[in-house]
Amino acid sequence: LVPLLKPLKIRWGTHARLDESAEFRLMAEAGCIYIGFGAESASLSVLKAMKKGGLILKNGLMDVKINGKIYQFPRAMIEGIRNCENAGIHANCTWIMGYPTETLEDLKTSIAFIKWQEDFYASCGKSADSVNKRMFTATWYPGTEMGRWPKVQSILHEVFGIDFNPATGEPVCDENFRQYLLELDDATKLLHNPKTNEPLNFSDMPTDIFVKAREYINSGEIDKILEM
Repeated sequence: LVPLLKPLKIRWGTHARLDESAEFRLMAEAGCIYIGFGAESASLSVLKAMKKGGLILKNGLMDVKINGKIYQFPRAMIEGIRNCENAGIHANCTWIMGYPTETLEDLKTSIAFIKWQEDFYASCGKSADSVNKRMFTATWYPGTEMGRWPKVQSILHEVFGIDFNPATGEPVCDENFRQYLLELDDATKLLHNPKTNEPLNFSDMPTDIFVKAREYINSGEIDKILEM
């Protein structure tokens, strides 16, 4: 890309993986100024549940102190953010809360990583507003691995009447399935049981804790999650 794009002086952005940091300087030379990373979680156990652990965890974990507490973050995530900044590229991480198996402590680890990003960018003379503090809510989209969790299938069947093929794990594409698809308009919102108005909680957090954490995220008060 360097010989093709550098002479054009085009500024562009893209998406990549945090463990692909070796190419960031060449990307910057080609005009890249922004990379989006689907970090999703900074928790070891949640990354494994998402089947994202193989690459992002290949370089092990690092101990980092945030607000007086030691957290373990994937080394590849920290090095990826640093390498982007050193190359002059802004790194934007996106996050998911409420994934199957996620506990409050797992969520706190992701929040703590966001705080680490704020501290890191501050050390580089940048505003804390440079860091994305929003989080998507774990929501099943057809074709994603999340739908293979028994807990997810059970909740979707109970609330929306969706049936899954026991042999393939794929949903039965009927009217119930169609009605569910019509609910998928905003990946940050909580889906609710239309009969009871209870929020759909696929995580291992108690529902009241899950909802309170979501409220803190929506109001931009993610620091309060570390105090829960």
